[in-house]
Amino acid sequence: MEKERSKKISKFLSCILRYKPGKIGIELNKFGWTDVKTLLDKSKPKFYFDFNELKHIVQNDNKNRFELSEDFCEVRARSGHSINVELKMKEVKPPTFL
Repeated sequence: MEKERSKKISKFLSCILRYKPGKIGIELNKFGWTDVKTLLDKSKPKFYFDFNELKHIVQNDNKNRFELSEDFCEVRARSGHSINVELKMKEVKPPTFL
C-alpha cells in the first residue's frame, strides 16, 4: 500500500476510533470495539477504504494503535481515547530502568 494512503487511513481511523465515532454514525461498545463491516460501510461517504487496507494498517502500524478481534469482525483503537472505554489491558510491572 502507498505510504501516503496508509497514513491518511490511519489518521482517519484514529479520529473515528479514539475521539469521534459519531462523526460517521457508529458506536463503540464499552470496550472500544466496533463492527468492521459497519465501520467500512459508514466510512464510505467520508473516506473509502476496504477490509484489506484496514487489515494492513492494523498489522503494520509501528505504534500498534489498532487491534482486530480474533475473528476479524471487530476493530478498536488500543489507547488514546477521549471517550470513556474499558480496554481491559493486562497490568504489567514497569521496568526498573526506562
